[in-house]
Amino acid sequence: MTTENTVPQLPEIPDLTNWKKFAFICDGEVADIWIIPPDAERKIAVLSSEPVVVEIDSTVMIGDVYADGQFSRPQNP
Repeated sequence: MTTENTVPQLPEIPDLTNWKKFAFICDGEVADIWIIPPDAERKIAVLSSEPVVVEIDSTVMIGDVYADGQFSRPQNP
């Protein structure tokens, strides 16, 4: 059995220059900050549009309509 004194490699730190930063404000204070990579275009679009954040259950799906505090499936044309 050999015992080597090896230094563990640290993970490479990405360049965050072009990443988007979003602050989540709760009761007038910064509650959290998310830093999103530029290739996460859908997440950036969602967070840039001043979303309403609502706790949901497992029946709610992407594309559902939210109005007056209720979720519903969109109407077919």
